[in-house]
Amino acid sequence: MNVAVPLPKVERDPAPIASRRTLAGRWLDTVERIGNRCPDPILLFVIALGVTWVLSRLLVGVDFGLADPRTGQPLRINDQLTLEAMATFLGGMTQTYVTFPPMGMVLVMVLGVGVAERSGLLGAALRGVLAIAPPRLLTPLLVLAGILAHVLSDSAVVVVLPLGAALFYVAGRHPLLGIVATLAPLMGLMFANVIPISLDAILAGFTESGARLLAPSYQVTPLNNFWLALATAVIA
Repeated sequence: MNVAVPLPKVERDPAPIASRRTLAGRWLDTVERIGNRCPDPILLFVIALGVTWVLSRLLVGVDFGLADPRTGQPLRINDQLTLEAMATFLGGMTQTYVTFPPMGMVLVMVLGVGVAERSGLLGAALRGVLAIAPPRLLTPLLVLAGILAHVLSDSAVVVVLPLGAALFYVAGRHPLLGIVATLAPLMGLMFANVIPISLDAILAGFTESGARLLAPSYQVTPLNNFWLALATAVIA
């Protein structure tokens, strides 16, 4: 025997959901939709590589008035779409990858972050921040976390941005605002920090390589940029 069970009456809010949303929320949703339609980052790099090759063909032989400081000869753009250039690019790809200065540091950082994530350390840290952070201090704490996250080098973006989005989501705010709060110190203050980090060593390697083009015996230490990084973090 079938018994009809009356369904509870659901009262709808007369105001539509779209009208209750703020202008900032709609704008952030639009930005999110546009970002979701963008190609994969790897594909973006491939597109940028293709554009660079095409520009090298179009601008081949153009004199920009720049001179090589080692030889004094004018610097010119070489066509990268020739067979010789392609062979050089493909043949030296492995050597370029292995000898790229930041690669070793980035791989170690990513390995450490992966262990921290799979072991539950990042999740525990997230819950700990939520437990001690008052809502009014959530944004300043995220900015500070973004500055300190530079110790993770390039992997900081992978870790801190989702963390900021999750914290804001749990606090009842728009997740994209959490991404902005962490992205600003990460990208805007790229090397700023209150402690020496691996990026100081990476920058020292680049600086020393460039300086030795003119002075072969020039030496740069990782602390050469630290005082500037410290002042930038405090002032900003």
